[in-house]
Amino acid sequence: MKKIFVALCKTVLVKCLLIVVLTFLVFSCGDNLTEEYFIDIKPPADISTIDLRLQGRSHSLKIFKPTQLKYKIGDGTTKIYSAKYSLDDKTWTVYSSESTIDINPGDYSPGSYKLKLDLVMSTGTNSIADNIGLEKYVIQKEWDLILDGREAPSLKPLASISKDSLLVIKWPKADHYDFKYYEISANSGFRHISKKISNVNDTTFCDPLYAGEGYRFTVDCITGNSRSYGFESSLELPTEEPQLYIEEIGYEELRVN
Repeated sequence: MKKIFVALCKTVLVKCLLIVVLTFLVFSCGDNLTEEYFIDIKPPADISTIDLRLQGRSHSLKIFKPTQLKYKIGDGTTKIYSAKYSLDDKTWTVYSSESTIDINPGDYSPGSYKLKLDLVMSTGTNSIADNIGLEKYVIQKEWDLILDGREAPSLKPLASISKDSLLVIKWPKADHYDFKYYEISANSGFRHISKKISNVNDTTFCDPLYAGEGYRFTVDCITGNSRSYGFESSLELPTEEPQLYIEEIGYEELRVN
């Protein structure tokens, strides 16, 4: 009986101590909580602090060859919980404020896309909630992106003679987002012609010096990463051997046409 009584006393003593501790905690937490223990969370800074760079050029999001896209979020001191980049049906999830993602334009159909970022990061308020990961910013941002991983297209030009007797070369418009210029090369008799046209919609060239001789020409397309060698074409105007017409117009006098 004595042992049971001692055990009961110890149990009661422990419970009393727990009640005293809990009471102290409750009353200590009840003191002016409005300003001393709460921190107002401010909106996140402008998301332009995310430095997204392509080949060292900031915000030039045109990709025409396999490229390593560099990103930097904030000043490197803010904790990043997750950053998910998405492009079409592909995603990259990273957990650091500075790294790279690889984009191959050949994996996508040529055209315009949206590169999206879903970012979860610390608020940086240094509050209890912030320190234990319960206070976060959720930020979304997107960039316009143009992708084209194709080689320069091969063009087949055609030549004709205009009503003004000018030789006119025409070719189809180049379908490429990274178009730089057309290069025309032609040989006519002893003449060689070389001309560059940087307007993608300008698909006509006139040669005012053409005099009816044989004409061979090509139109190449040049992009930022490749060059196509177009089909060689030629123009041969039909020629007829001259016919002589002799007419007697008098004594020992002839007219030749």
